[in-house]
Amino acid sequence: MSRKSIVVTIIVVIVLLVADVAAASVQNHKAADAFVASQHLPASPYVHINGWPFVLQGIRGSYRYITVQADPARTSGDADLDVHPMRLSLYGVHTHGGFADATVERATGTARIGYRSLSKGLGKRVVFAGADRISVTSKTTVDGRTYRPSVSARPEVSDGALVFHQVTTTDQKGLPSADLKTLEQIFSGRFELGRFPFGVHPTKVTMLPEGMVFRVTGHDLRLG
Repeated sequence: MSRKSIVVTIIVVIVLLVADVAAASVQNHKAADAFVASQHLPASPYVHINGWPFVLQGIRGSYRYITVQADPARTSGDADLDVHPMRLSLYGVHTHGGFADATVERATGTARIGYRSLSKGLGKRVVFAGADRISVTSKTTVDGRTYRPSVSARPEVSDGALVFHQVTTTDQKGLPSADLKTLEQIFSGRFELGRFPFGVHPTKVTMLPEGMVFRVTGHDLRLG
C-alpha cells in the first residue's frame, strides 16, 4: 500500500470515528430526555452509551451497555425517598421506537438515600451509629429529671423494605421501661422503600456516614 493510500485510510478512519462519537453524543441526550419522562426523574441524568461502533448499535436499536447516573432521583409509592445519586449499568438495552419504551436485559448499580429521608419516614431523626448501624435519640422528662435515651439497630433489606435487627437501647437508670419500649417500637416493623426508578430493586444495604447505600439490580426490565 502506497503512502498516499495509507494517509487516505487514516483520514477516513478519523472521520468515521468523529462521526460515530458525534452521533453517540446526540443519542445520549435523547436517551436522557426519554428517561426523565419515563422514570419521572426530577432532572436530566447523565447517560453514556458504551461500545463501538455506535452507529451500528443505533441502526439495530440494540445497545450492549449504557451507563446512567441520576442525581437526584426519587422512589415512588408511600415512601417517596430522595436518592442522591443513583448509578446504573444497563446491559442489553433494546429500543422499540425510542428509549422511552426500551427494554433492559440486566441492570446493576447503587442508590444512596440520605438519613434525612429515612428520618421523615420514621418520624424521628436518624443518624449513622457506625458498624452498619443507625440510631435514634429521644428526650423525655420524668419526675423533673430529663433523659435522653437512644435506640440503635442494624438495617437489612428484605423484599423491597428495610427491616431492623439487633435493636439495642442505652441504659437509662430511673427511666420507666415503658418509655424505652416505646422508643424501641421505631425499629419494630418494616419500612417500605417504594419503587426505584428503572424498575430495579434493592438487594443489600450498607450504612455509611453520608447515607444508606443500596445495591440494586434488575432483569428483563421495561422502561416505558
